[in-house]
Amino acid sequence: MVGKKVLVLSYHNWITKRWGGLHSIGEALVEDGCSVLFWSLTRTYWGAFSSRDERLRWENLKGILNPQRGKTREPGLTNLALLSWEMIGERRIPGMVWFNDWARGRVWKRFLRYLKEEEFAPDLIVLESCEGLYYFERLKELFPEAKVVYRVSDPILGWAYPRPLMVDAEKGVLEKADLVLFTSQLRKEKYKKFYGPWDGRVQVLANGMDLEGFQTPHSPPNLFPEKRRIYCYVGATEPCWEAVLALARQDPLALVVVVCPVSPSVRVKGAIRRVKNIVFQDGISPKEVPSYLQNCSVVIVPYKEWLIKAERGLHSKILQAMVSGKPIVALNTGEGLEEFGVCVTSRVEDFVSQALQAGGEGVKEYPLDFTLYSWTRFKEEFLRRVHALGRER
Repeated sequence: MVGKKVLVLSYHNWITKRWGGLHSIGEALVEDGCSVLFWSLTRTYWGAFSSRDERLRWENLKGILNPQRGKTREPGLTNLALLSWEMIGERRIPGMVWFNDWARGRVWKRFLRYLKEEEFAPDLIVLESCEGLYYFERLKELFPEAKVVYRVSDPILGWAYPRPLMVDAEKGVLEKADLVLFTSQLRKEKYKKFYGPWDGRVQVLANGMDLEGFQTPHSPPNLFPEKRRIYCYVGATEPCWEAVLALARQDPLALVVVVCPVSPSVRVKGAIRRVKNIVFQDGISPKEVPSYLQNCSVVIVPYKEWLIKAERGLHSKILQAMVSGKPIVALNTGEGLEEFGVCVTSRVEDFVSQALQAGGEGVKEYPLDFTLYSWTRFKEEFLRRVHALGRER
């Protein structure tokens, strides 16, 4: 193993309604005998009391703001968050740049104090696409011998609101990381257009899923009525509400279920009340997801238009629906899914039309070996590649 003390920088909390690759990586490292510090950032004062994102809300932060209470049930892993005055979504505006540098400096000093108190000096640093990129140069200077793994979990190049400073920070990480992991070949090729030829450090490791959980039959959730067509979206990303509302209006006898930890805006909540056949649920635990996907009629994945730039490829949400044997109708998911039998659209009208047609399809089979996409295999493959870094020393 590269090292026994690992720092993980993530946008997630360890205990959350969203299970991502960094959670499985954290699990894998603990199972491999490592001591893991899971740093959740950025957590802002304003977000703690006003955000629609469950990860940022005060009730979900209280425990991990105190390092002792942040120790999880998993021996060997501590979840840490430090509140910041940072303003999210900065541009190259002198005042904002200065203020955010100041805010991150304050967070950094508190983080250094924590490291000193806990005598924690990582020899492996794992980070994903988040504000943790801003701390990379400081971390590398503090721990020059530490190996660095960067997992490109989200397309910073394709986010809705360009963040040039984060793009600059990511470029530095891409150049200096010992191992770079893209979640799809499609995204890797997109980045290659901007950053030039890749060497052997840059690889693809696709997301996984709880294969056993999705292959085990589950009873329908209580909110699912019998003998009624049900369109269901379960995801961490806020859906395109225009598409969801349009579908509900076109099929008034059906039920449209949206499960998402990002609450709708006040305007959307008003529209949901008027339509009457939409149910919104504020996130569920990862173990509950199979019951929703297995027992609906159609899995819908209506992303907002800007996400078409994300080039997600065959990602977890799609895989989960596939193994559940349901027709999938997607909006703005980008290229690379049609070959697997997913109905991909780019206009709201087409999305609604295709979803209505898919409502009578029943069980659908997909040409994939799902064993290649389990979290178990993902963890094994991640550890194999990290162990290889240790042999390079």
